[in-house]
Order: sequence, then structure tokens, then C-alpha cells
Amino acid sequence: MSEHKIILYGAFDRYNYGDILIPIILSKYLRNNGFGSIEYCSIKNADLSPFGGFKCTPLVPQHIPNNSTIIVAGGEVLNVDWTSITSYFMGWFGNRCIRVARLVLPRGWINFLCIKIMNGQFKYPYLIEKSNLQNNIRVIYNGVGGVSMKVSDNTIKSTLLDADLVSVRDANASHVLESKWKINNTLTPDIANAVSKFYPKDELLESTSQKTNSFISENQKKYFCFQMAQQYTNGKLSTIIDSLSKILAGGTSIALLPLGIVSGHEDHNLLEEIYQGLSSENVFILRDIHLIDSISLIAHSSVFTGTSLHGNITAMSYAVPHFPLNQDVAKLTNYIEKWDIPNVKPCPDYSQIHEFYEMSTKMDEALLITNTNRLIAHIDENVGEICRIISSEP
Repeated sequence: MSEHKIILYGAFDRYNYGDILIPIILSKYLRNNGFGSIEYCSIKNADLSPFGGFKCTPLVPQHIPNNSTIIVAGGEVLNVDWTSITSYFMGWFGNRCIRVARLVLPRGWINFLCIKIMNGQFKYPYLIEKSNLQNNIRVIYNGVGGVSMKVSDNTIKSTLLDADLVSVRDANASHVLESKWKINNTLTPDIANAVSKFYPKDELLESTSQKTNSFISENQKKYFCFQMAQQYTNGKLSTIIDSLSKILAGGTSIALLPLGIVSGHEDHNLLEEIYQGLSSENVFILRDIHLIDSISLIAHSSVFTGTSLHGNITAMSYAVPHFPLNQDVAKLTNYIEKWDIPNVKPCPDYSQIHEFYEMSTKMDEALLITNTNRLIAHIDENVGEICRIISSEP
């Protein structure tokens, strides 16, 4: 095994499905390539092992040994500032206070205050400034996102110029880096698109909880998996319930799947309301949240929909018919447009959920499978380049 110390860095300190799935898949790739000394670091201490995650510690630049590698594991991190990160840890009221403050006060001032609150080490939470590192360290960005990144973000530019490798998952970030900033980068799918490579569908149920396993076994390929973040209801809860009721009336069971439970997502609160509104024995809601149960519910469903990017990505990986639930989630719609099959379109109105469900049941499975294999091949190539950089002299 290689002696290199590898630090995976990202938003691992609160449960958001994609932010936990990404480093798990990346670590499996790295271990398969002989790199065993892997640590998980984030902004704060956290132990998400009860959710199927892992323990992580704060990244302390001064304590990173020479010849190490920091990999920013993925996610929409390129232009996320400290106000966004701080809001996740402030509860509902604190989250809203920060959002209001950003509207009425200079964002730079609010960001500076949040850096102090969070004991931030860098100007941006997930952009590693080599000038802050005491030793000779490699810095790699793996399939990161920046759908709203602008050419004028000069601090981001200067930081990424020092990186040893940059791969991005969206066309906007790639365009800004390559065409405007002259920073070489690779456009690659999100590494979570390879989840089916490491968690084969026919082995998932062995690790799935009894309650979830029972629902899946009783509704083999005959249920609709539904996820939604509370912020996207837009006052249309009754419309959503009505549309889902039409799917139930057609004989299809529904699994309600919370994928984000931090402030600003709060899927579990909304889905509980939907569960009560549907009031049917043919509706299952995942209350004991666990990564494997979440993967399994998506992988075994007949159709998946959600506002979660990584919920849709997981469906893509298992060739499960799917559609984005909301057309205004930029990182989701951009990703689908770039990496998904042409048949997949976002639902334009919640009153049409049942219609989009029916259309999705008719998707060409062969196209979905071909696309899965294509994306995993891209990811394999990107990880191969990462491993080459890790093995090189810093």
C-alpha cells in the first residue's frame, strides 16, 4: 500500500445525502488503487456513522504533514461562501437571520463575520489556499460544481491556479476556468454516478434495515420513490399531495425519502406532512435515516423524482427512470442537461407529478444502462488521473 496521507475535504459535518455519498465512493476508488491512509476533514467535528457515514475532524492547515494530498471531494463548493455554511449550523431561526442579513447588509461584511464564527481557515470554505499550508501539499479538486461561478470571482481564480488538478462536473465552471481564466480542467460526471459500481443492486438488501427491506420486498419494482426539500414547496403542498394521490389510486405504492435534514433542506419535516396528508397504508416514509437504506430505496424503485441532485444521480447510476421535481434547482437541471439521457426533463408544475411519473415508466431502460456505463467510464478515467497526481512528487 502507498504511504501517502490523503485528506478528503468537504461538507461532511452534517447529514446531506450527496455530501456523505461522494467521499465514500471516492475513498473506495482510492483504496482500490492502493491508497489506504485516508482521513475525512470538514469545517467542524462530526460523527455521521449512525447514518452510514463516518467521523470527520476540522481541517487544520498547520498540522498537515509534508507530501500529503488534500482532495476537495466534490459537491457545489467552488463559490460557496461562509454565510451559506454558517447558516446550516444555526438552526431554523439563525438560518433565516443570515438569509435576511445578506439581503440588507454588504455580503462581504456578513461573510467576514461568519468566518470568525466558524473559525474559518480560508477565504472560501472549500477552496484550499496553498499559502496557508506550511508544508509541500498537493491540492486536488474532484468533480466539483460551480454553476453560478462568475468570471469576476478573482479570489477563486487565484486559489484554483495553484491547484495540482481540477476536475469539475458542470459546463459553466469548466467554461469559466478554461476559456476565461486559462486554468486547465477536466469536465467529468459527479463521482456519485459510480455508486452502483460499489453497491451492486442485488447486494443492497443484505445491508438494508428490516423495515425498508420489507417495503421493498413487498413492492418489487412497483413503487414510486419521492424526495423533496421543504424550501421548494412554494406553497403548493396540497397540489403535491393531490398529484401523489392520483399515483396511489392507480395502484402504485410510494416511498417518501428524506435526503437532506439540515437547516435549509429539512426534507423530513415536509415529507412527514405529505405522509399524513396521503394517509395510506401504501405509503412508506424513511424515518430512521441511513445512507444504505436511501440508496436501496432509489435503486429498487420503478421511478424516482426529487429536488436532490444526488437522488437523481443515484437513479441514473442504477438506470432507474427519473425526473427532476423542480425546474428551478440550477445545479440539478444543469447536471441533467449535461449528463443525462435526452428523455429526462424536469417537471414544470407540481400538478403534473403523476403525468411525469407515467411518462417515466416508459423510458428506454437500454438507454439508461448505456448512459450509466458511459458516465462510470468517465469517472474511472478522472480517478486514474487523480491517482497519478497523488503518486507524483508534490
